[in-house]
Amino acid sequence: MTEPDTNSLNNSPDLQVSIIVLSYKNLEYLNTCLDSVFAQTYSNIELIVSNDGADNFSKETIQTYINKHKKENITQFIINKNPANYGTVKHCNIALDLCHGDYIMFIACDDAYSNENVIQDMVDGFTIVDSDVLSIIGQTAMYDKYLQLFESKYVSKETQRLINTLSSVDLYRQYLVLDPLLPAASIIYKREVFERYGRFDERFHLIEDWSSSIQFTKQGMPIYYLDILCVDHRDGGISHNLQNPASTTNEWYKSDILLVYKDALKDPEISDEIKGRVRSLYQYHQYEYEVIFVIPQLKPLMRLIYQLASITKYRLPVVLADYIASIDFLRYFILLSGLYLLNYAGLFRSLPHSDSYSSILGAIIACVLLVIVFSASRGVYVRVIKRLVNVFKQ
Repeated sequence: MTEPDTNSLNNSPDLQVSIIVLSYKNLEYLNTCLDSVFAQTYSNIELIVSNDGADNFSKETIQTYINKHKKENITQFIINKNPANYGTVKHCNIALDLCHGDYIMFIACDDAYSNENVIQDMVDGFTIVDSDVLSIIGQTAMYDKYLQLFESKYVSKETQRLINTLSSVDLYRQYLVLDPLLPAASIIYKREVFERYGRFDERFHLIEDWSSSIQFTKQGMPIYYLDILCVDHRDGGISHNLQNPASTTNEWYKSDILLVYKDALKDPEISDEIKGRVRSLYQYHQYEYEVIFVIPQLKPLMRLIYQLASITKYRLPVVLADYIASIDFLRYFILLSGLYLLNYAGLFRSLPHSDSYSSILGAIIACVLLVIVFSASRGVYVRVIKRLVNVFKQ
């Protein structure tokens, strides 16, 4: 991580609130977000602007803008740029290491605070709730991509009731494992949350809100819903933008969803009824993942099998073994099949979706290929082994 730029002048008697503005490539909206921070009336704000490795992010430009527009209540600001694109979850942890506030809030740079009293109202909220409450949740207004046309409120009346009537653990077991109910940008945390319940789970790449709300409520973190409008959310973020379904970003996002459901299915404290619903959701998203990301990788193999179907069955083992021993496709195919075989056998659990249909298919294909190759003539078998040795030496 590049060295962050820090500027500090804090004489306020109020507890400090760290506002973490997370950005990546959507920098055209950053000034709008910053303006909504500068408009806040709360007297002691630490502003952290952190970028996840975008080429066009300029610390100097951001620093100039902040110095020009901030008021005295911005008692400290830090500008950070990651050397690479780590994904939202790891980015949140990096930003956490930079902040010093007693309270912490996150906001995406394409969103904006709804009015000038948001931070003050959220901090005041802790004075009207039980002292053990560690996190307060407000309302998020969903807008179009221009942040002009209001579409809906994120937290429904029923969700508001559930938050303030159920225990955190019950909220997790009965509802959060099914749906991301809590809006990340409209949550204020006491610093104690991350000291007691841990940082963001970096098994996930992009979904920091749903995964963290599950992580914290599962451990019993006391929360409260305060009925104030906090954030105007702009349409077009990762969870809304499907213009390129086969992108790496979308693969990370889909993998995160599957991981949420997989964790829930392994939790013995979740009822069979809820697990049945989780399993249905998991199977739907798993099928979607397979169609977008796995099946296209198997097309070359399918074409090979189709071509081989026309070869006389007595010649098939020798021809196939010779083919494997001589083409550049060997590296891709052997590695893919071998990893899926190990995965299905339970020996390589780091692969995503270890119980997917493609794992089973890959294991079957790998076994069939091994049988065919070993049934071939000794000369061809030797060439296969030599080829494998050369491949893995490279």
